[in-house]
Amino acid sequence: MTQPNLSEYNKLLIISPHPYDCDLWAGGTIRSFIESGKTIHAVICTDGSKTTNKPDVEVSHLKELRCSEQKESAKILGIHSMTFLELIDGELEDIDEFRKLIVRQIRKEQPDLVITSEPYRKFLPWHRDNRITGQVTLDSVYPYGRDHLHYQELWEKESLEPHNTRAIWFWGTENPNIFIDIGNFVDSKITALQCHKTQIYGQDNQDFASKIKDRASDASSGLISSESFREVTFRV
Repeated sequence: MTQPNLSEYNKLLIISPHPYDCDLWAGGTIRSFIESGKTIHAVICTDGSKTTNKPDVEVSHLKELRCSEQKESAKILGIHSMTFLELIDGELEDIDEFRKLIVRQIRKEQPDLVITSEPYRKFLPWHRDNRITGQVTLDSVYPYGRDHLHYQELWEKESLEPHNTRAIWFWGTENPNIFIDIGNFVDSKITALQCHKTQIYGQDNQDFASKIKDRASDASSGLISSESFREVTFRV
């Protein structure tokens, strides 16, 4: 089990494929960093307009609901600020336009650490948007966010300086090398997740809370409650 030196990371950038994802996979970690005095900006890539089991909901209304839910949960976790890219749920592509949006956020926020979705799950099912977000974010950190001749217009027209990010943590990985103790923050995570009513529709609150606590109980971590990540570091 690896416990990272969190003192290296003062500014964090969360790149979430959909509303809810970052809270589910890293909500305890986010709250832990906030309690340690770190600054966190979150980017929500898609509008979440296709994902719910709630019947009889229109796409336009679902978009509004999911944005509102994410803002409410962010207040509970303590996220300082958010950007909603409002791309269409289920239609992300590894293309220049998406990459430029993420590079812009990296250069704007200048994070020490980026946390996002694992792009390379091999054995477990994984939403296509999650895979693509992870891949595009990885590429955006290195080399595109670092090297000034990529997306020169961000530098020349928007005054966004190239940036060396220290590390990426991928959630949802099959090969974790980082475990974060969230024992003091599980309840905050559950409260934040319960804001996402479109995603837990029909579930009993107590049963849902027990499910999240069970999910955090990974014996391999050596911790009572944890969240796990695959860390990739870069030379800075």
